[in-house]
Amino acid sequence: MAAAKKATKTDASPVKVRKATKAKKDDGKPKVKRALSAYFIFMQKNRQKIMEENGLQSRDIGDIAKKTGEAWKAMSEEEKAPYAKLADEDKQRYEREKAAAGL
Repeated sequence: MAAAKKATKTDASPVKVRKATKAKKDDGKPKVKRALSAYFIFMQKNRQKIMEENGLQSRDIGDIAKKTGEAWKAMSEEEKAPYAKLADEDKQRYEREKAAAGL
């Protein structure tokens, strides 16, 4: 008779264990959206244009960021001024909302 094959640890398929996810803590404090920098405002306003000019898709995140960064660095201070003004306004909005929320 043929010898019966014994089950070994390598024969058994591993059991996949799912890690427990932490529940988000709700501390009851209102959330205030942070202020955007001048660069991020520039990026929001020009992302689509840069994607079209360079033939990029929305999934090319790294390439989009690289091209946007290059465009930002090439700008003069006068060209960056409108974005800096918008960033200052957004910072004031953030401070107002933060004070109103008591944070």
